[in-house]
Amino acid sequence: MAATSKGSDPARTTSRTSAYLRALKVPVVFLLVGVGVVAVYYSFYVKGSLEYLKGRDLRLLSTVGSQIQASLDDHEKVLASFSNYYRGRRFAERFRCIVAASNGYVDLLTYVQPELPADSTDSNATCRKPGWLEPATTGTASVVQARFIDDAGTAWTRSGTARQRTDSTVTPFRVELKRLLAPIFNHQVGEDAFDLLVLVTPSGRVIYSEAASDVRLTSLDGILRRQPDDKWKEQPFAGLGRASQVLDVQISGGDYVLYLQPCCATLSEVAHPEKELGWVVAGLTESGKLRNSSLAVSFSVMAFTGGLILLAIFSWPFLRLALIGQEQRVRVIDVLGVGICSLLGIALVVLFAVDWYSYRRLKDDLDGQLQQLSQDILHNVGNEIAAAYDQILRLDAWTAGQLADNKRPPERLPNLFDSTDLKREQAPYPFFSAFALIGDNGMQQIKLATGGFTTPLVPTGSREYFRHWRNGAPSGPQPDFADSNRRVMDAYSHTFLESIRSATTGRKEAVLSTPSRNADSGMTVAALTISMLSLNDVALPPGFKFAVIDTGGRVLFHSDPRHNLDEQFFLETDRNRRLRSSMA
Repeated sequence: MAATSKGSDPARTTSRTSAYLRALKVPVVFLLVGVGVVAVYYSFYVKGSLEYLKGRDLRLLSTVGSQIQASLDDHEKVLASFSNYYRGRRFAERFRCIVAASNGYVDLLTYVQPELPADSTDSNATCRKPGWLEPATTGTASVVQARFIDDAGTAWTRSGTARQRTDSTVTPFRVELKRLLAPIFNHQVGEDAFDLLVLVTPSGRVIYSEAASDVRLTSLDGILRRQPDDKWKEQPFAGLGRASQVLDVQISGGDYVLYLQPCCATLSEVAHPEKELGWVVAGLTESGKLRNSSLAVSFSVMAFTGGLILLAIFSWPFLRLALIGQEQRVRVIDVLGVGICSLLGIALVVLFAVDWYSYRRLKDDLDGQLQQLSQDILHNVGNEIAAAYDQILRLDAWTAGQLADNKRPPERLPNLFDSTDLKREQAPYPFFSAFALIGDNGMQQIKLATGGFTTPLVPTGSREYFRHWRNGAPSGPQPDFADSNRRVMDAYSHTFLESIRSATTGRKEAVLSTPSRNADSGMTVAALTISMLSLNDVALPPGFKFAVIDTGGRVLFHSDPRHNLDEQFFLETDRNRRLRSSMA
């Protein structure tokens, strides 16, 4: 009888190997398909995320340009308000006296200086003359020409025939551009914003800059720019700032993304008014930082992907058992692997279930807290408006009593609580800064201030808080303050609230108005300037912010007051349809 070979049968070995390969074919195909899907999705995700980040930064730069334009307007508006009240030349000559009397109440006046001729009477002796602070009753108010001076000493001013006149009807004021721009640029530079933010001329010369890194620039002219063929070439800056752009540039060997936004199109150099008008706001962000931000994915996606990978690893002992041959024995290690991986797989599934449940609970809790926060804000706003409305009625009645007794108060009265029988501790809302009675033509007739300085009387005909009542809006019956349940609703129906930029201080303020009871004396609207403590600089839990917007999405009030009147909420949220639908 022939002896049986103890060696393995080559045919059987080949058959077993083929069985392994056939069994692995399915998981390998699924693995390759999965990897391909993830690669394609991630490539589109990164591309879309990068485009979003660039668009977001460009919108942010556009907001900076709008803030600069608004700040320039505010400075000229404030100077014009004082000049119209004190009749131009008189205001310039007594400028130091007014600044000293205001004790820094009008911030921008601390870094503004008039350019007076040689025969000027600007002296400390002027401040001691009787009635120096009173407005001029005769004369013509001069045109205010604000000259914005950059670090190089170059003066910039608005273009236009009226502002380019050089006769005595023009009063020029020098404004330090650095003091004007610093508050706007400071909070836009950092890890979550631009690495470098600069204001440049149309030729590329840097006027002002704020940097979060060591990068410094004096000019953008001749900067290295990536061409369509991926080559780097020096690019002249002239003409680039005429439209919003996003460019890839290179500075000191590093790659950056350069954002350009035209700004302030009416400004020109005083010495060379024939040159190209306007400025350009430019922001630089390191390309690597943008790329890293675009590659980042949320923790939820990473946790879900990691869970799938762990499940695939835990399924390996089961796959091994499924592929084992009939003649192969099951070892102890295989049994232990199946048991351990079963426990780990079940634990992972339970962890996912608990995490999903906890997330839903946390989301519901946060939604509930957000609703409670909203209700608290509405409650506080209602109480503040009601208290401020009560304050308006008392001041209006006090003024009516003064007029009835032929004790007409002065046009401008500072230190209201100290100079009258009105007491701060008895005031229903002592946090206001000024109270004004407005005539039928929109001009303020009487202004009472709680501080030591009263700003000039200014026209308010263009303000909505005046036009609302001037156009005949009904004010309803007299409110019943004894009924606490109706107190807030009565205040809402009798008042109009507007968020404004003050024409006398340049600050962002709120004005609450109501029809005046002094109509017989020519006063049609009573207005109270308030700080809206319930909406500005509110202490909030971490992660919570809020904004009060109008129907067009303009931010009227924000928990961070720097956003007031300078932000478009719908634009900042990428015109989210669900958000707009919910608001509608």
